[in-house]
Amino acid sequence: MTTSFQNSGHQLRAISRAWLPVAIVIAIGLAITTIAYLTVSRAEERRVVKGLDFRVEWRAKDLRTKIRLADQALVATATDVATEPRVEIEEFQQFTSAVAAQSKSIASIAWAQAVTREQRAAFEATAGFPILERSADGKRIPAAERESYTPIVIQNRFDERPQSLGLDLSMDPIRRKALEVARDTGLPKSVMTPEASSPAGPAYLTFWPIFNTGAAPKTVSERRASLRGYVVGVFRVVDVLAAAIVDTPDIPEAINFYLSSDTPADGPFRLVATYSPTDHIVRAPKAPAQVPAAEYSFTYLFEIGSQRWRLVAFFSPSAVAAERSIGPLTLFIVGLLLTAVLAFNVAGKNRQVFVVQKLVNERTAELRKTNTQLKALIDASPYAIVCIDAERRVILWNASAERLFGYSPAEVIGRSYPLVLPEEQEEFDRRCARLASGEILRNLASHRRHRDGTAIDTSSSASAFYDAAGSLLGMIFAIEDTRERNEIQSQLRQAQKMEAIGQLTGGLAHDFNNLLGVVLGNLDLLAMRFEAGCEERDLTESAIQAAMRGAELIRQLLAFSRRQPLAPKLTDLPRVLDATARLLRRSLGENITLELKVSEATWPVLIDVSQLESTLLNLSVNARDAMPDGGQLIIEATNVHIDERAFELNLEATPGDYVLIAVSDTGSGISADVLAHVFEPFFSTKGNKGTGLGLSMVHGFIKQSGGYTKVYSEPGHGTTVRLYLPRALCGTVSEPDIIQTQTLPHGQEVILVVEDNEGIRGLAVRHLQSLGYRTIPAADGASALEIIQGGVPIDLLFTDVVMPGGIDGRALAAAARRLRPGLKISFTSGFTASAASATTEDHQFGSNLLSKPYRKSELARRIRAVLDASA
Repeated sequence: MTTSFQNSGHQLRAISRAWLPVAIVIAIGLAITTIAYLTVSRAEERRVVKGLDFRVEWRAKDLRTKIRLADQALVATATDVATEPRVEIEEFQQFTSAVAAQSKSIASIAWAQAVTREQRAAFEATAGFPILERSADGKRIPAAERESYTPIVIQNRFDERPQSLGLDLSMDPIRRKALEVARDTGLPKSVMTPEASSPAGPAYLTFWPIFNTGAAPKTVSERRASLRGYVVGVFRVVDVLAAAIVDTPDIPEAINFYLSSDTPADGPFRLVATYSPTDHIVRAPKAPAQVPAAEYSFTYLFEIGSQRWRLVAFFSPSAVAAERSIGPLTLFIVGLLLTAVLAFNVAGKNRQVFVVQKLVNERTAELRKTNTQLKALIDASPYAIVCIDAERRVILWNASAERLFGYSPAEVIGRSYPLVLPEEQEEFDRRCARLASGEILRNLASHRRHRDGTAIDTSSSASAFYDAAGSLLGMIFAIEDTRERNEIQSQLRQAQKMEAIGQLTGGLAHDFNNLLGVVLGNLDLLAMRFEAGCEERDLTESAIQAAMRGAELIRQLLAFSRRQPLAPKLTDLPRVLDATARLLRRSLGENITLELKVSEATWPVLIDVSQLESTLLNLSVNARDAMPDGGQLIIEATNVHIDERAFELNLEATPGDYVLIAVSDTGSGISADVLAHVFEPFFSTKGNKGTGLGLSMVHGFIKQSGGYTKVYSEPGHGTTVRLYLPRALCGTVSEPDIIQTQTLPHGQEVILVVEDNEGIRGLAVRHLQSLGYRTIPAADGASALEIIQGGVPIDLLFTDVVMPGGIDGRALAAAARRLRPGLKISFTSGFTASAASATTEDHQFGSNLLSKPYRKSELARRIRAVLDASA
């Protein structure tokens, strides 16, 4: 029995020891999670309160600005009355009706004249109505004797209530005080109406003093002496506020509006309107005033002239909840999850202790195996792997190092590093110092000495290694032979220069095509005049073959001048950019961070993928060169729409949908004078390190693909190159080849031949007539268009693409299609089909373009194929 209890005690103690750390972790985790949750919740609550307070402040400022606009009708009327020596009733009514139409919140505009006791009888006789006041029961009775009166002489009401002509505005003390303040200050004064609440809600009056002198006199005594009267405006508070918030976005809070027009700054406020977020309506207040249920309320005061407004916003619990984020709750859940994970890990430690020894043994065996594999890998590496100790003695020399430098391991192991040239010893010492400080060196160009004494171009990457105490043990170098790569790069630069030169030959090649067309056409006609096998026919055929070789040479020159056909494909950019980014990361270096931001919804584009990859590589290399001390390279792709406004600002752009690829760096940037020349061939800011063709080729490729390029840069802030590629709505379908036959096809159709080169035009007409066709020649687009408009029967339009006179082949074809929708069209050009298509917006040439120079047989088959094609 005792033994059983002892065993149970040992088990309990073992369980306690096993679970005690778990319990401690759980307790600490819960405590930290709770504290963090409470802290973040308080911070979140402060953020919500601050945001609501800011919203109320903004709302008050917005209302203050819009309420001020309600006074514009009164301001215009006062200005007009002040400039007129006499106020005419009809003119006053017309003017106030016009200005009040611009403001929906004014109820009435009136003219009240200043009348003294002595002037009362004369005033009543002239006006035709007595000066009145209200009795205690609200009736209008003749005004009692007073020193002065302010009766309403003219009134234009906009709220369908009866006029109050003759009513003395100074009959009660409150209004009388307001009138006196306006008179003595020369400024407008507002006052709340003392009448009881009406269904339309509270209103306030604004008195605008008018003086005989026009402008207000300088002193109080002068203002009192020259007072002429007042322009009086009546405003319904509900209408004013409703007009002020009519174009304001949905307001989630309830609002009580208070107004005070008392002269003392601490005068009482009166509830004048309420706003309900339920139906978004401003209403007159109910009695007694209702205070909405709210979690938070905010008060904001502002003044407009002599009026003081108070806005009290009430945010309901639901409105406040909409402002809160789920951050505190997320933090709490994450804290619980982390606590659970830590507890689980601690619980598993006991089991891991028993597994550690086994793992150590297995890892030891694996380490031996890895060392063996590493040695084999080093020996098989194409790079020369050399390792030296802290005293720069060689301790590792692989087979590639022996092949590259000619030293065997026995000649160098344990001896000083033998590869440094005397003139580069100082640079090598500096690199070793950088390695000893912990820096990793990558792709550093240098010259290293071969066993026979010759210098070898190399690129080295290196790193230092240390013992457990952090003491330097040595350095390891991976050395690459760059002689072949340097030679290839030199050849590439030469090829790029030749390509640029080839571009300059494009125009000349086009003219040579026209000349060869005349030569070849005449030779074809000449050959038809000789019998087969005779010497003259053989000589003519030899000349034809030579001309054909010349034509082929011209086509090669056109392709060389970057008018070569591309290989565009319907391309999904995200995958292409992702693959390109992986390649770029390996070539940019450790000190440059590459960030790829590509929208998954990016539209497809029709592009030559290999050329696009070359473009991105070119731009990335430029960015790397602009950041010698490292930086950030960002490649972005997103959808954009170029509208008519953007088209006006950028004539290269065509309105429509584009995919924008932006390549940005944080380098040194480009100055404005240099930025103007970046796309020019042979223009470079790199000296002998650059060809000046990189951005020129990028620009040409993007433009040839139907897009355009823009560069934005600020010195010291970096550069962004933006490539705009048109959105591809569908793929392209290649046309089938035309089957060539030995017999030349004939016909009897009417063909309009349009060619600005007289020699080629004459040959084309002669060839077509010999094939049975009827021809109408035209020297330019304008002449051809006149023929088409004249109604002459035409079966086919055969036109050159590039012509002078303002109407080229494309414009002529478009006009002809509008005039004769069924007319068939074939094009010819000295450029290649792809190059000519690249100059059009719709790329409609395809197989309908016959490249110059052409033979009679090619012309015959092409014309017949177009005529026989279905419309």
